[in-house]
Amino acid sequence: MRPYKGVIHLIHAFEMLPAFIRESSLLIIVGEAWEDKTSIRAASTSFASDRIRFMNRYVSDHEVPQYFSAADALILPYIRASQSGVAHIGVAYGLPIIASQVGGIAESLSGYEGTTFVPPSDEQRLSRAMEQIFQAGPTRYPVPEHLRWESVAEQYGSVISEMAEEGKA
Repeated sequence: MRPYKGVIHLIHAFEMLPAFIRESSLLIIVGEAWEDKTSIRAASTSFASDRIRFMNRYVSDHEVPQYFSAADALILPYIRASQSGVAHIGVAYGLPIIASQVGGIAESLSGYEGTTFVPPSDEQRLSRAMEQIFQAGPTRYPVPEHLRWESVAEQYGSVISEMAEEGKA
């Protein structure tokens, strides 16, 4: 986790939620913090710290399913980003996703009906989007055809075949 991932904004947005939502929710932040000591401090000193869990460590591939299966939503409050593998895992699990409209994240999630985009660093909009997901209740969305692994593999295969025919591969 690094500051550009916007975790500090997620913590502040969580604090802004109405008390009845915040008190019946658990914000789990997963990943090794690396340079983002500010977010760790904010989570531990927050008035809502009893509702925030910071899993400050590397999460192995075999642990990933337990987090995504238990999640009600995936929140990607990035300030800047080119892409996110975590976003694709969230889509594969059918999770509602709140994501900052930045870089390749906006492009890769644009066809997924479970996505709500918010401006980067906009804590009020992020908090409202979180509230809407809470009020909607547990929801899962279908993976769009163009994002299914089979479709992506087929697209890559087509590009590779085309390049081979042109002598570029």
